[in-house]
Amino acid sequence: MSCNKQESARQDNFTPAQNAPLTIQGKNGITITASDVYSLKTSFSRQIIINDPIKNLSFPKVYLNFVSSHSENIYREMKETPNSVNGEFTIEIAGQVIYRRAIINGKAQKAIRIPLRAATTEMAAPCTVGTVHDCVAWEIDDMNWIEYGACLISAPACYAELWASCTWEVCHNGKTYVNPN
Repeated sequence: MSCNKQESARQDNFTPAQNAPLTIQGKNGITITASDVYSLKTSFSRQIIINDPIKNLSFPKVYLNFVSSHSENIYREMKETPNSVNGEFTIEIAGQVIYRRAIINGKAQKAIRIPLRAATTEMAAPCTVGTVHDCVAWEIDDMNWIEYGACLISAPACYAELWASCTWEVCHNGKTYVNPN
């Protein structure tokens, strides 16, 4: 395959940036920034960065990934025929997959939560990546498929809002969520 054909094939698989970067700032200076890592027609990855400048702490980067198992264009499929979506959604922190959820025929299957290894950098208890993640996981599990699909399509904004809300609830209001797995 010539270089021009290879470049054309690569471009055909990419979609334009789906979402502009978004930064949300909490009352105590915590910032949550969400951005696209990549957008392909069959998969995407979003990055969440959480910083607490007052405590001079940063959470490890969070990656939200979705990979379709069959679609030629997941964005079109999620909008036009959400009941035919098949794939896998994962959340990664510090290189570890901590959340995995299959989507089969538009239905979210039971989530698999994987505890973070102790070596991961965390904020002082009870405000840890793990405790905030448990809140986010509960919020995701509480969504119906329509809410979940809309959240996947607008991933940076949706997940930034979830992480911001959960960071506030866990770190400032002391609310705890117990991971059921």
